[in-house]
Amino acid sequence: MRIGVAQKSVSWFCAIFLGLSALVSLFFFAMPRGDVDPVIALPRLPDGVPNAVFSGRGSIVPDSFLDDFSGNIGIALRLVPRSIKAAFLVDLSSESEGDFYGAFLFPESVVRSLKNGKIPLSWGGFMEKSTASQGGSDTFRYLQISGGFSSRPIYCVFQDGLVLLSSSPSGLQDMVKSTRLDLEPSSSIKGIEPYWDGHMRVDLRGKKRDLPIPPVLGETVIHCAWRRNGDESGAFSWRIEGIDGLSASCPPADWGSLPDLPSPLGSVWGLSYMGGLGAIVPVPWKGSTIFATGGKGAILSVPFPGMVLAEIDPSGESISERLKKGPLSEYRFKPLSSDLYSSVWIASSPATVMLADSERCSLSGIIDVGSLREFDPFELDGFLPPGWGRSFSWGYVNGPSLAQTLEGLVKAGRLLFPEQKGISSLPQMDSLVSLTRRMRKIGTFSFVMPNLTEGTLLWR
Repeated sequence: MRIGVAQKSVSWFCAIFLGLSALVSLFFFAMPRGDVDPVIALPRLPDGVPNAVFSGRGSIVPDSFLDDFSGNIGIALRLVPRSIKAAFLVDLSSESEGDFYGAFLFPESVVRSLKNGKIPLSWGGFMEKSTASQGGSDTFRYLQISGGFSSRPIYCVFQDGLVLLSSSPSGLQDMVKSTRLDLEPSSSIKGIEPYWDGHMRVDLRGKKRDLPIPPVLGETVIHCAWRRNGDESGAFSWRIEGIDGLSASCPPADWGSLPDLPSPLGSVWGLSYMGGLGAIVPVPWKGSTIFATGGKGAILSVPFPGMVLAEIDPSGESISERLKKGPLSEYRFKPLSSDLYSSVWIASSPATVMLADSERCSLSGIIDVGSLREFDPFELDGFLPPGWGRSFSWGYVNGPSLAQTLEGLVKAGRLLFPEQKGISSLPQMDSLVSLTRRMRKIGTFSFVMPNLTEGTLLWR
């Protein structure tokens, strides 16, 4: 009897063990292609080599984000939105000639076309007139993709369900070794928000190529992560390592009370006093500031949503006083009595300008004074991410509303500075027009930076 019980126990235990073994085997050997992580194919660069690494779902990277990239790196990056998953590594060192490594999980139709030596149809828009040909040796064969996109071709191999791309055949060999663990793969880049859809790490330590990088970011590591909530909304988060000393000199501000702001409110941005950044980013104000658009304003009788700059607890002469003595000295200002401000000056021509000062803040802007009202901080809680009440910087941007403000500036600028031979005489007019067009297309976004080293941006 006892033997029978023991046999049943052993049989039951064996059944469970075999079942678990089958599940483990299924997980590791029969997992769907979407579970392959392309980052395993990226080789680890030597310490001290500046680099940028991306890993994530291809759908989270919009095509418009890659418009400014050119050459073979630009073409390879344009493949990211067309992939299921992707991982990408770019060597930023001065010794590199644009070396990159890309690992992609593509739909089966794309892989089939490449294996047949053809450029996939879905790549035709940016790889037209490109050709694919076999190359390499008997021991290492690869596909060479050439075209008008660059004088340097892109090299391709297929490994463990992934399409590997590199700027050189030797780069491909390093990637194959990484997948086999014969070469140490790149370290994890999920430094923040590990469960989000995409991650990027930019390591700027070491000798870099001639890149447009501010000196303050010369020896830093930047971690980024982002996610998309459907097609219309998402979040982006970042953290910067290596600027702790600078961050300490730019402390967060307490935004527990707000100055008068335009109503209806279009966009608003708050920035703590940048004392530690004064030598790097010179600014004309001496305290924490809030910039806002909305309400009503006009330039040369052209109506548009107004704008106002509030300087909080300024040290020394306020910005409104400096404007009144300097750039706006030709305006005919009229005093206006107010219970909230020690002095208020307004002008209606050529623009609706208001300058005001109180013990706590200074206001200046192109706005009808009747468009301003008092705001309680809780009114902004629905627009801004949590934690903005004590932070280094925060903001809310309504793209279409801001575009209307910029359109008013463009119209007024063309009246004040008429075109000569089809070219505007106002500096930066083309940039202002371009920014206006971009603002029309975006929806709304908000952000908060608890301190100088980190922040989160939400869009919808």
